[in-house]
Parts: sequence; structure tokens; C-alpha cells
Amino acid sequence: MRIAHDYRNAGLDEKDLAMLEYAEKVTLHGEQVDKADIERASQSGLE
Repeated sequence: MRIAHDYRNAGLDEKDLAMLEYAEKVTLHGEQVDKADIERASQSGLE
């Protein structure tokens, strides 16, 4: 339940945190997603 309330402080590993941060940005601010966001997600282990 901690993830639903505040995923940033839920004790997730780096890969899961990166995935959720990316998903949030794509959902709320898709027009602002840039190459740096994609590279950061990729470097965290997302494919």
C-alpha cells in the first residue's frame, strides 16, 4: 500500500523507482519527455 501513497519513499529498488518515475512523466507530462528521460530509464535497466 505504501507504493500507492508515495512510491518515492516506499523502499523500491532503483529499477522499479526509475520505471515509476518514467511512467509518471509520460502520463502527466508526455510532451516534456526527452532523450535524457529515455536514457535515464534505460540506464536503470528498463528496456
